[in-house]
Order: sequence, then C-alpha cells, then structure tokens
Amino acid sequence: MAVNQNHTDNHRGAVFPYGESVLKQSQDVMLSFPQKPEQYLFFNGRKRGTLFLTSYRVIFVTSHTISDLLSSFMMPLSLIRNCTVEQPYFSPNYIKGTITAMPDGGWEGQATFKLVFWSGGAIEFSHLMTQAASAGNKEYCSEVPPCPGGVCNLVRV
Repeated sequence: MAVNQNHTDNHRGAVFPYGESVLKQSQDVMLSFPQKPEQYLFFNGRKRGTLFLTSYRVIFVTSHTISDLLSSFMMPLSLIRNCTVEQPYFSPNYIKGTITAMPDGGWEGQATFKLVFWSGGAIEFSHLMTQAASAGNKEYCSEVPPCPGGVCNLVRV
C-alpha cells in the first residue's frame, strides 16, 4: 500500500499509470483500519471518499471536503490478503482484508482495512476485485506497473 501518492493536487481525483483503466468506481465509501501499526497517525479514524478499482490496484481518495493526514492510498491487488465481504443485517455491506506495505509506500508492516459501502456495491466491487486479482496474478505476479515516464491517467471524483 502506498500512502498519499495517488491523488491530484486539488484532492478531487485519482492518478494511476497511463493505459490502466478504471473497472469500477464507488462513491460514498468509508475507510477505517481496525488493526494498524500505531506509529502512523494517518491510519487513525474513519475516512469517507471514493474508491477506484483498476486491473492492478485499489485506490481510495478521501473526499475533497475532508482535511485528513491521509489523502489517498493505493493497494496493489497482489498485496491484499484474507479479503472477505461482510453482510450485516442492520448496517451496510463492507469489504475487510489485510494489506501489506509495499517498498517506498510511506509506511511499513501490515494493517487490516475495512471499506464500508454506504451507497451499496460492496459485493459487485468484491467480485470485480477478485477477477482482476486472478487475471493480474497470471500476468504480473506481484509487480505493480509504475507510471511510464511519469505519464499517468487522471480520474476526477
């Protein structure tokens, strides 16, 4: 996972490598970290924002109305483990899993994440994420392609 490396300067969009397309975009998602390394303050609290799924990664960008230490985070699909979809009776569905830090990602160790889909879509997002991870592992194993020559796509929230 990389912290604060995948959002635009105005915090209203996501940045990802050129040629990588968005498979799914979900707004009104809340991110929290139930188990986290304590030394990183950007993991504290709950964040609302938009979640993007590409063929290689999940990118979360906090709402531009929120002032937080965490503006964005990127999780390569190859570094997500123990991912499940929970369907509680009286609250929105959510995806829960464990993410391991990637080299030069702004933090070290691993954390448990929880993505709550307030407007629905957790099951569909999870299915697409599983399909993308399966397809990506066949071609790229654990490699996440960088932005070639610094040229990246931009998606506005």
